[in-house]
Amino acid sequence: MKIKKAVILAGGEGSRMAPASKIVAKEMLPVVDRPVLDFLVEDLISVGVTDILIVSNKNKICIQNYFNNSKVNFQYIYQDSPLGVANALMHAKQFVGSSPFFLLYGDVIFSAKRSSVAQLYDVFKSQKCNILGARKVKPSKISLYGALGFKEVKGVKFITRIVEKPLPSQAPSNMVIAGQYILFPEIFEEISKMGAGQLFTDALLGLAKNNNLAAVEIDGKCFDVGSKIGYVMATLHYAML
Repeated sequence: MKIKKAVILAGGEGSRMAPASKIVAKEMLPVVDRPVLDFLVEDLISVGVTDILIVSNKNKICIQNYFNNSKVNFQYIYQDSPLGVANALMHAKQFVGSSPFFLLYGDVIFSAKRSSVAQLYDVFKSQKCNILGARKVKPSKISLYGALGFKEVKGVKFITRIVEKPLPSQAPSNMVIAGQYILFPEIFEEISKMGAGQLFTDALLGLAKNNNLAAVEIDGKCFDVGSKIGYVMATLHYAML
């Protein structure tokens, strides 16, 4: 089953990178000589993606200008205001249609010998289920992320729990959500079931029934370039390659 479409979420205000993000979208800040989004787009193209939707806002027209002459077909949807992952993703429902798709957060990049999206794709091809990219963090950092509980079946980790920002003693594991997914369109139905106060992780748990959401630990260095320290570390890493 080939995946031809991808959605990149880039609608956040970038408050952690202010005041620079008031001038340039955080997703377009240069990591050495390339904007952040260029890394994600390159990885997607390498696995055969031909259509990319970027969910953004009207203040980030620089994204559209940069990818104006790209090898793939870009579409753009502009939100009036950022209201979380679930709300942003619902804007992509018509674009996605009836086929599985990649979902990437626009401020997370991986440096890996085999790209992170290719690693997710490998497991998708064998399991034919929803895929969640994961990574390990130190226990002292676990309260910053969504921690994952899982059961292992024939070497594949299937999600059973997602605990948002737990104390180290309450985390089901030191594996956390890494901001990259392969999802079937059924995610939109799960989002539509969400009540007030629920998060995107609640919709993901709706997919997890019957071994339908597998976690793939991405082999590579992860950089949260939406934070100052993550951005600096990414710049140093790529500068020394």
